[in-house]
Amino acid sequence: MYAANVEGTRDLLRIAREEGVAKVVYTSSVATMGFKADGTIVNEETPVALSDMIGHYKRSKFLGEQEAIHAAKAGQHVMILNPTTPIGPGDAKPTPTGRIIVDFLNRKFPAYVDTGLNLVDVTEVARMHVAALERGTPGERYILGGENLTLKQILDRMSAITGLPSPKWKVPHAVAMGFAFFDETVTASSGGRSRALPSRQFAWERR
Repeated sequence: MYAANVEGTRDLLRIAREEGVAKVVYTSSVATMGFKADGTIVNEETPVALSDMIGHYKRSKFLGEQEAIHAAKAGQHVMILNPTTPIGPGDAKPTPTGRIIVDFLNRKFPAYVDTGLNLVDVTEVARMHVAALERGTPGERYILGGENLTLKQILDRMSAITGLPSPKWKVPHAVAMGFAFFDETVTASSGGRSRALPSRQFAWERR
């Protein structure tokens, strides 16, 4: 993750400078935001440090974003976009969020966790990349968010659309995190793909 997110970002920005690329739009993540434990709404200006990042994924994304910010401060035309949780067509892998939808459709979602996500249309995220390239301010971070929803609300909406039942059993967050740790450990040892749990943190909604 560090090789791709940090060193890869540094190398690509260097190559862009050497090749005379006029503008760079760097896709970061809302995971690099300075979330507050008390649920206070945050924005792009909320102070945040590496010590606030939990786990190697968030740390590597934060450090990669810092490379983009440093390049912008040095004069390179770089804009940073921070999408929340994109959903929409083309999620072939699928992503962890796409897996929630697939599992629900396959009736493999017997329970839910008291957590939430900020969902954003992937088509809107793509459109904002073009807007940033055309009108973005160098060095600025832009949160690309949509709507704050609890996981239960997401499942209820999918139930209303599909007619499939929404799970009624709520799993305590501590139990779910224990399962996630077990799942990560087994997945890492077997070379498979884990089912990441949504974060409890909501992102700030940008209109």
